[in-house]
Order: sequence, then C-alpha cells, then structure tokens
Amino acid sequence: MNLKNLNTAEWFSLSRIITFPVVILLVLLELRQATAWFYVVMFSTDFIDGFFAFFYNMEGKRRALLDSVGDILYLLAGLFGFYMFENEFFVQHIGWIVFVALLYVTQLAVSLFKYGKPSFFHTYLAKIATGFQVVFIGYMFFFEASALIFYLAVFFSFLEVVEEVIMVFNIKKWRANVKGIWDAVRKK
Repeated sequence: MNLKNLNTAEWFSLSRIITFPVVILLVLLELRQATAWFYVVMFSTDFIDGFFAFFYNMEGKRRALLDSVGDILYLLAGLFGFYMFENEFFVQHIGWIVFVALLYVTQLAVSLFKYGKPSFFHTYLAKIATGFQVVFIGYMFFFEASALIFYLAVFFSFLEVVEEVIMVFNIKKWRANVKGIWDAVRKK
C-alpha cells in the first residue's frame, strides 16, 4: 500500500491498525486506566474517519478495508482486555461471546464464499452494534463489566450479522458501504 496516497480518512483508519498493539501492551502491563483512555481515544478515530469519509467524499474500497481491519483489531484487543481485567464476568458469559464470534465468522464465510472477500458493507446497524461493543469495552476498562451494556452489544451484534447475511444473499455483485437492507433494495 502506498502511504503517500492515503487520504485523511484512511490515515485515521490506519492509526488503529498501527496502534492496537499498544492496547495489548497496556493490558499486559495491567495499566487499566491507561488502557481505558488509550482505547477510547484511539477508537474515536473510527468516528473521525467516518466523518471525513462521509462529508469530504473520501469513501472507497481502501478506506473500507482499513476501517474494517482497524475495527476488528481494536475489538479483539478490547476482548483481550475484557478477558484479562474482568475474567470472572468473561468466563460466566463465554457462551454469548462465542455465539457472537461464531455469528461474525459465519457472516465472513458467507461473504468470502459469494464474493471472495469480506462484505465491508458498513451498515448503520453495524455502526450501532460496534458502538455498543465499544461502549461496553470502554465502560469495562474504566469501571467494571456491565451486564446491561453487554447484552445490548450481543443483541445488536446479532441483528447486524443477520442483516449482513441477508444482504450477501441478495446483493449479486460485491460493493462496499451499503447502509442497510433498505439501501441494497433501493440500489438494485
């Protein structure tokens, strides 16, 4: 990838890819508050890159890829921190965690089978699900795991994956940044 040609939105997405090991390191050093602040500040770049992409017409396949990879890496780093800092809650809820992980793997497999690559739809429901996931992880880093936020994250993650699987089955040719089922139907 030629870094000289990245636009502002892509740089913000790339920043999450580059810095996610810092979250892992902070967790391993058991610096919970530092982890919390770093995680929240860096994940806020997801909203910043989305702002630039939307309002300054910087959407594209490369930004969709960088954004998705950055999100996945930060969510995995957050999951690692969740396991390390709130182990008892994590173990008690492992069934739900595995359930959501399997849903995402299923959606990825369906997309890879049909298109040969991940969907990168970036639906509104995906943004809501990611929002709840990040709020849960951020709250957990700052305070403790919240069952209410956890179950909201699971619920919206389930809805988001179901929507994306339906979209993969109904969108013949791959395209990024489809905002939802209604958008896919409208653009048929």
